Amino acid sequence: MLLLIVASALLASSTVLGQKCDPIRFDQCQQTFARIIGADPSVDWKKPRDLHAAIQNVYINGLDATTPGIVSVCNAYNAFMQCIRDDGYSYQDCFSANWLLSLNSSIVTPYDTYYYVGVMVQVSYQCSAGFYPAVDNWPCIQSVYKNQGAALDKCLQTFYINAQGNPYRACEFFKDGMECYQGTFRHCRDEVMYWGCESFRSQAHIGYEGCKQSCQVNQFFGDVKPEQKMKLVDSERYTKNAAEQIEA
Repeated sequence: MLLLIVASALLASSTVLGQKCDPIRFDQCQQTFARIIGADPSVDWKKPRDLHAAIQNVYINGLDATTPGIVSVCNAYNAFMQCIRDDGYSYQDCFSANWLLSLNSSIVTPYDTYYYVGVMVQVSYQCSAGFYPAVDNWPCIQSVYKNQGAALDKCLQTFYINAQGNPYRACEFFKDGMECYQGTFRHCRDEVMYWGCESFRSQAHIGYEGCKQSCQVNQFFGDVKPEQKMKLVDSERYTKNAAEQIEA
C-alpha cells in the first residue's frame, strides 16, 4: 500500500533571497529526494539538467511495475519538503536562485540556479494542482515523456537560448514555449495539454516573472467557431485537499 500526501502549491519567486536556509541540511534533504527517485546523490541543484533528466526517467520507467512515476516523484518531493520544514526552514528560505548562487558561484552559473529552481517549481505544480489530471491520464503522459522527451527538452532549451539572446522579446518566446510544450501533448486529452503548458510555464517563469501569459485549453466541442474554442482554465479546479491521503 502506497500512501501519498499531496503537496500544497508552494511556488516561490526566485527573486526572494533565502534568509536562514542551512546549505548542509539543504544538501542532505536534496540527497533524500535523489535517493527516493533512484538517482545518484550527486545529482542535485548543482547539476540541474541531470536532475531534470532523472525525474523524467522516473516518469518514463517508474520505480516499480505498479506505481505511476508521478506518484513516486511526488512522494520524493514531499519527503524533500518535509525534511526542510523539520529543521524550521521554509520553501522560500531555500528555493532561491540568488541564495543558491551565493553558495558556490565558482561551480554553478546563474543559468544553473534558475534552471534548478524552475525544475523544482515545475515538480511543485505537478504534485499539487497538476497531480490529479496527471494521475487520471498517466498512460498518455508517460507515452509523451517516453517518445517525445527530446521534443519537450527542445521546447525548453529553445526558449532559454532565444530569451537570453534577445531579452526584449523574452515574453514572445515564453508564449512560443508554452504552445510548444502544450502541442507535444496534443494526442492526449485537453486537460493534459493544459497540464503540459502549465508544466512549461511554471518552470520557465523563474527569472521571467514579467511574462504574464496564461495557459489555455479547449473546453468546447461540436460546431463552434475557432475563436470560441479556447478558454482560460482555472487550475484550482483540480486542487484537492492537501491533507487527503490516496491509496494506490
